[in-house]
Amino acid sequence: MFGVWRLIVACALLLPAVQLRESKPSIKTSYFPSIPGQLRYFDASSTVLWHDTTHGVVYSSLDEGKTWAPIKGPAAGDVRFLIMHPYDSRQAYVLSSGLEHWRTSNRGQTWQRFQTPDPPTDRLSYPLDFHADEKHYNYVIFTGKRCENGFFKSVCHDVAYYTTDGFASHPKLMLEPVVHCRWAKMTKELSIPEQSMNKAYCIAWDESVQRGAAQMSKRDSLKNRLFESTDFFQSRKPVVFDDLENPRGFMELGKSRHFLITALQDNTPGYGGELRMYVTRDGESWKRARFPHGQLMHETAYTVLDGPKYHLIVEVLDGSSQNGILFMSDGSGTNFSMSIPNVQRNQNGFVDYEHLANIEGVAIVNVQLQDKVHRVQTRITHDEGASWFALNPPSHDVDGHSFGCNTNYPDTCALHLHAVTSIRNLGRVFSSTAPGLVIGVGSVGDRLRPYEDCDTYLSTDAGVSWTMIARYPHKHVFGDQGGLLVLVQDSQNVDQLLYSFDYGATWSTMSLPHPIEPVALTTVPDGTALKVLLIGSQKRGSVSEDKRHMSVFVDFANLNKRTCQAKDFEKFYPQTPGSKCLFGHKQWFLRRKALADCFVREKFHEPQGKEEPCTCTQADYECDIGFERKKDQCIPSKPIEIPPGACSRGQSTFMGPSGYRRIPGNTCEAPRDGSLDALVQRPCSEGEPAQGSVSHSRFDFPAPVVEVLHFRVSPHILARLRDGQLFQSADDGSTWHRVGLTVDGRVADVALRLIAHPYENQKAFVITSNTRVHFTANGGVTWSWFTVPLPPNMLGLDPLGFHPEHPSWLLWTGARDCETGKNECYAEVWYSITESHAKWKRVDSYVKKCAFLPTKQFPGDETSIVCESYTPTKSIRATSLAQVPVDLVIGRDFYSRKQTVFHNILGFSVFDRYMLIAELAGSPPSLKMHVSLDGFNFAPLTLPPSLQLDHRAYTVLDSLTRAVFLHVTTHDTDMTQWGDIVKSNSNGTYYALSLENVNRDVKGFVDFEKMLGLDGIALANVVSNIEEASLSGVKQLRTMITHNDGGHWKPLDAPAVDSHGSPYACNQVGCNLHLHNLLERPDLRVTLGSPSATGFMLATGNVGRSLLPYAQCDTFLTRDGGFTWEEVHKDTFKWEFGDHGSIIVLVDDKHATDSLLYTLDQGLSWNSYRFGEKVRVSTLDTVPEDTKRKFVLMGESQGRSTAIFLDFTRVLNRPCVFDTKNEQRNDFEKWSPSQQREEACLFGSQTWFWRRKRDRVCYVGQALPEHEMERKPCACSDADFECEFNHYRDSHGNCVLYPGMTTLPSDEGDQCSPDNPDYDGYWYERTNVRKIPLSRCTGGERPDRGRRHVCKAAPKGHSFLWVFFVLIVACVLVYSVAQWWLRQGYQALSLDEFHQSQTLRNVSEHFHLAAQFVGGLFSLVWANLMNFVNELPWMRGRIRSDRPFSNYHILSTDEDAEILQDYGSDLDVE
Repeated sequence: MFGVWRLIVACALLLPAVQLRESKPSIKTSYFPSIPGQLRYFDASSTVLWHDTTHGVVYSSLDEGKTWAPIKGPAAGDVRFLIMHPYDSRQAYVLSSGLEHWRTSNRGQTWQRFQTPDPPTDRLSYPLDFHADEKHYNYVIFTGKRCENGFFKSVCHDVAYYTTDGFASHPKLMLEPVVHCRWAKMTKELSIPEQSMNKAYCIAWDESVQRGAAQMSKRDSLKNRLFESTDFFQSRKPVVFDDLENPRGFMELGKSRHFLITALQDNTPGYGGELRMYVTRDGESWKRARFPHGQLMHETAYTVLDGPKYHLIVEVLDGSSQNGILFMSDGSGTNFSMSIPNVQRNQNGFVDYEHLANIEGVAIVNVQLQDKVHRVQTRITHDEGASWFALNPPSHDVDGHSFGCNTNYPDTCALHLHAVTSIRNLGRVFSSTAPGLVIGVGSVGDRLRPYEDCDTYLSTDAGVSWTMIARYPHKHVFGDQGGLLVLVQDSQNVDQLLYSFDYGATWSTMSLPHPIEPVALTTVPDGTALKVLLIGSQKRGSVSEDKRHMSVFVDFANLNKRTCQAKDFEKFYPQTPGSKCLFGHKQWFLRRKALADCFVREKFHEPQGKEEPCTCTQADYECDIGFERKKDQCIPSKPIEIPPGACSRGQSTFMGPSGYRRIPGNTCEAPRDGSLDALVQRPCSEGEPAQGSVSHSRFDFPAPVVEVLHFRVSPHILARLRDGQLFQSADDGSTWHRVGLTVDGRVADVALRLIAHPYENQKAFVITSNTRVHFTANGGVTWSWFTVPLPPNMLGLDPLGFHPEHPSWLLWTGARDCETGKNECYAEVWYSITESHAKWKRVDSYVKKCAFLPTKQFPGDETSIVCESYTPTKSIRATSLAQVPVDLVIGRDFYSRKQTVFHNILGFSVFDRYMLIAELAGSPPSLKMHVSLDGFNFAPLTLPPSLQLDHRAYTVLDSLTRAVFLHVTTHDTDMTQWGDIVKSNSNGTYYALSLENVNRDVKGFVDFEKMLGLDGIALANVVSNIEEASLSGVKQLRTMITHNDGGHWKPLDAPAVDSHGSPYACNQVGCNLHLHNLLERPDLRVTLGSPSATGFMLATGNVGRSLLPYAQCDTFLTRDGGFTWEEVHKDTFKWEFGDHGSIIVLVDDKHATDSLLYTLDQGLSWNSYRFGEKVRVSTLDTVPEDTKRKFVLMGESQGRSTAIFLDFTRVLNRPCVFDTKNEQRNDFEKWSPSQQREEACLFGSQTWFWRRKRDRVCYVGQALPEHEMERKPCACSDADFECEFNHYRDSHGNCVLYPGMTTLPSDEGDQCSPDNPDYDGYWYERTNVRKIPLSRCTGGERPDRGRRHVCKAAPKGHSFLWVFFVLIVACVLVYSVAQWWLRQGYQALSLDEFHQSQTLRNVSEHFHLAAQFVGGLFSLVWANLMNFVNELPWMRGRIRSDRPFSNYHILSTDEDAEILQDYGSDLDVE
């Protein structure tokens, strides 16, 4: 009995101790040599892995961190990667740096070894990619690194392997070399078809089928392609997109729930490296993501963020401002709308954004205000980014004190939190699966304070309200579904933990075994456990290094608390603005009540949200595909497809889509009165045109368009409006957005003028009214600005000048003293040669014009600047500049060493390789003209005697054919003007008459036009009634054409019948075709020809004895360079060529119209297309090269300036086939400009080209297969010669000498020059004709050669022979020394010694090579010496010469629209 009482008393005494022990959590400490590089839990498991990346060891704990041990398998130091299978929670992989690795398939209980052919790549974050389908969890892609040792360094590339059994068998090769390979089924939500479960994507190159490819760093990443395969890359095909036929430059392949995303840098010429994003939901159909242009100038980086289930949240880095902008997609993942701008991000692309876990609609983001101090503030949304608000600050701090700011003004008094860019813990920054609980570190005020100056805050209602729970920053963790909150101060020497069981209302403390600096505070990922793990380090030197780093396991499960019952839970509804439904329902959770003193104890079962359905409203719908939102309505963005049988038999409507569709994932219930996405009656006018028809879109500008700039080789267009706004299209005119001329984030400037860089296709400048110039170097993708010394001049002078070889060198012509009220306005020129244009230096003041001396063809000194400068006088500021003489000044070294070349000039002009100057000399002053080929040596111009210059006007027309065409005015009255065209010799000094009485206007523009793409062909209109016109002022014009560069002119042969097949009324002798050329066309910007459709010309004219008024004419076409013409349509039109002439578009140019005409067979038949509301068309435009199937029509409609985009890609949707071996299959034919005439040759050769067959309906694309396919030389004939100087062609076509004139002396020096292509050792006396410089004829009759004379021995002196003699002696000497050294060297060393002497061996090899080189050089010198001797007249033919090429020249072609550029800079002298 006594023993029993003793036992009862002992138990009674121990019971308080047991109760006391269970009132505090237990602690277990473990020590490690280093903190973990990774700490990873297996999902729904108590196993956690610690990866010590410093020592290459992985530790495992099977009890949530209480005890630890190294995993069995890899040796210490071998572990390089720890990779968890993201979809199978049982698997994890440990990879070494070698070929042996380990895998677990039972959550770390055991580890199995496997091998790979190569070590893991070090270029990717993780070298493994996993399949997301449950049946294919063992499908893994391994990316290895393969290296080949070179002489100096190793050459490495990445190789992709695959396994279908989790490496149970040896992995098989997939592809090499690669950038990255991934399975198509990247997420569980992706809808990959069952038959495509094997599909994989690889970013690689075209040549990746080859083994052992080149070094990765030397590959051009802009050529990366995305390939797909369903047979593990036994076969493959490149991924293509609807709007990009040959995509390259792929950067990455990513995922987000229901979407696959890829990004590429589009380096198609003209796109300026534009970044594009494409999205797919099924791995089959890719669509381009569209971001609104109004908020975004240029996408330079994408960051796909975790957001709602059925939408994409993408942060886009705007390259023009370097700010992040948050966009949210519709259900398709392709159409984005802006959510919030100026998002905070860091240089690594991490964005300060977090979507709360499991809570729909709630996200937190940090934004950077665009003010002077760049404040960072926090915003929160409760409706998935539709609206954003500041965080409501708590009313007092943790001590009950006020924060000292007015909470009614959120801009200056709100809560701001540190987010992803300042992450200090593992897992999410703010939230976990605990419903509605959010913890963050931040500050209250007008901005976010530095982290160390912040405190810790808690929200229990998903961010609606906040309380301060601790002073100073703390790390936090949630446990038991939020029923447990644990904090540890984020600082050094921390010795306690804080924890709370009532959502932060009260806090308890617990001492730590050692003061530590916390590194991480964590628990199982779903936040349902009652055990937490604290990782930290003790102070250096306080303990040994092997025990300095530690884990503190804290177990709250042993506390004496009951398990919660149903009464302990309540419904929690996350709040939305106005308590509205979100995604068609209201979400709620069961959450433990704050005062319930119990544990949930549902480990590994995170709370699941439940839904209460709502009735559908308009907010539950988005715009359907093919519709866009405007003014809160979904309207068609393109014609709607009409069902079969609809809109026929007089029907005016059809049942079509409403324009709305329910947002994917939305669970709202349709109202009784019908769903918003039900079919509705739509007018047939909105119907989709049949396949093969034109489509269009329309854009109305807010002000009239006054200037348009279309970038060359680019889809980008700029439009300047009258009010100074600038608009841009990046897609050939399909869509437009405003370009804000911003400075420091503010729209500061208005556009006055657009200037394209003449030598850089993608560079353009916007001149403003102040001293800022905005510019783009990539076709308008991004914009920058610089400051110039003076505001732009308003004197009619070009403000910018450019250098042909240095695109960054600029001249700026500004205005000085031109402010209102001042009368001393003059121009001043400055130059800049820096990339940033931050430094400018003055060139000259009081100038008319300045330019860099060299052009692309004119070989001037690159640092020379030429100016028309007013002659300095003492009274120049008080004198009108019109009365001051102008000097021509050329200055080397950027005008620092200037020289006055001519006094009292009227002007200068540079064309091709000629510089022409007009000088007023003598008393009384008379006009003298000079020409230069280098800008420093000048020669006088000599004209025919009938055209001796006095005070007449002249216009330089053309100089692309190695001769200058000059129009000299012979008749100039107020009513009529005309003159003669003369043509120079090759150096521009002597001129012969080419064509008389050529029409011009009062401004100096001449009725003369060259054919684009074919040199030597030109049209001109001559005045046929000069006597009558001199009196009446009414000119009768006739059109003439030349096919030999002005040597002969003839009328145009009239077509036999008109476009209706009827003969013309005028069919007698003298009835010809006459065309309205440059002067007679209403729009001077419309050219007759096309740079890409060689031989094509469209013109307005008539058949008769003279040209009729424009309104009475019709439209004619030639396809063979003007040899034959046909009438293609009655009436007059504006026109434009597309796709190398495959499409020709006509539009009414006299009246407002709602339709256009187009032909696909080069005028044989015409189709009509209506584009809606009538427009008075001003321009019809496409890319300057005329190579696309897209056009933009600009005009005025009902007082609005309108752009109508026309897309013919559906019309011509079959690419042309080029197959020279199969004529039937080949869509191209060869043609020659001269095949329709008796003379088969043009300029001494017959040239054949490729062009699309007239009856083949297909598109050519960016370039013809071969522009020039064959050239056949011809013997010289009469067509290859023109009249010599002082000669003219009489009525019989003979060149006769002007009365009283003499012929020029013979040019022995030029003819005997070895550089002369006709040099044959003789020179010939001059005759009455000269060879056309452009002609390449050989042999045949040479009427330009008179009596023959032998050229004198050349060159003078012995310098040439002396140079050869010295060179030969030197070569022989070096060769002899090298041979002697080699012989001596080999005799001095035995074989063994030689192999042992690497240095001597290398020297010997180099001397051997030197000897071979000198021998080869001597042979080359000897061969050239023999060639030279063979060219001497008395040695010709005595020494055999085997030179395969004697005279080889390349046919030059006209530049695009050069004639208008020439006219723009014509020098018109009166």
